[in-house]
Amino acid sequence: MMWKSKCKLLFITAVVLFSIIQYCGCIDFYERSSVDNILFSPDGSLLLSLDHEMTIQVWNITSGNEIYNFEPVDAGKMTWLPDGKRFAINILVATQTWRLIVYNSSHFEELWEGPAPSSMFATHNIGLVTTTFVGDNYKPKYNVTIWSASNYSKIKRLDIISMSSKISLSPIGTEIVYLPYTGDSLRIINIINESYNQSLEKINKNLSEIKYYNLHDLKISNDGGKIALLTNFQSDMEHLSYYLWDAADYSLIVNKTFPLLGGYAELSPDCTRFVYGNLNEEDVSIINASSGASLFTLPLSKRGVSSVDWSEDGSIIAAGSEDGIIKVWNATTGDLIQTMKTPKDHRVPT
Repeated sequence: MMWKSKCKLLFITAVVLFSIIQYCGCIDFYERSSVDNILFSPDGSLLLSLDHEMTIQVWNITSGNEIYNFEPVDAGKMTWLPDGKRFAINILVATQTWRLIVYNSSHFEELWEGPAPSSMFATHNIGLVTTTFVGDNYKPKYNVTIWSASNYSKIKRLDIISMSSKISLSPIGTEIVYLPYTGDSLRIINIINESYNQSLEKINKNLSEIKYYNLHDLKISNDGGKIALLTNFQSDMEHLSYYLWDAADYSLIVNKTFPLLGGYAELSPDCTRFVYGNLNEEDVSIINASSGASLFTLPLSKRGVSSVDWSEDGSIIAAGSEDGIIKVWNATTGDLIQTMKTPKDHRVPT
């Protein structure tokens, strides 16, 4: 009988102690929200992040400190503008109403509001480029709009029939490369005269196998000399396919496959490497796309990889995890530069 009383007393004491510890915050019972998107500023000094709970943050890479944050009702695609002092994000401003809003990166002052796109990016020579879905599942049509980075005026609008809203613009801003709705080759359009060039060497696979969630990256290299595609095909999701073309004569230089499942992958600005990770692995990998050699395996988190990005000059990479950890590494040496975590007041209960 005495033994039972002691056990009961011990149990009550444990419950009370546990409650006190939890109330005082001595033990962390919360989990950071998944980092769904990260983007380096053009000069690589800042990092923009969006987590699953819709917290948008701007980080200083050198100090690892958060500069500013805010929490809209919902947010989607985002990009930096060329000056690195502004960024654009799709924001839900009312029920079922999305708008593209440009903010000042230092204090999130709203500078401009425009129509919400399907995807967007910015270039130094052109400004802000947006794509908007205007077709249907049988004929996916996109408007490609080019906006001035200085006054947000509309410079040009093109209509393309494409499998994906993901396009790439040449460094000098004269050509766009994209995945056409049918065929087995990428298509290039000249923005100035809207003429097409379809002479890229074929990839011997139907592009319709590339669904929007299979396409990791489509890029014209920062020197304008190469065009690269990194994707999983619907018929072979266990292999990541890499294609590299010469931008001068459109000949295929490299065609290589990697035994990698769909995850998060992005080509380096020169299109010769890619960073890769997925939710089932703790590490981030930097891979030589031409040789297939793994250059670095970088530990991120036991909860897996949820986002990746390269700096514009290809010198550093960043990755975000399912548990709110962001790490930045030197892309040449693999050295860890910075670790950032979603603050406690941004956490959500498990």
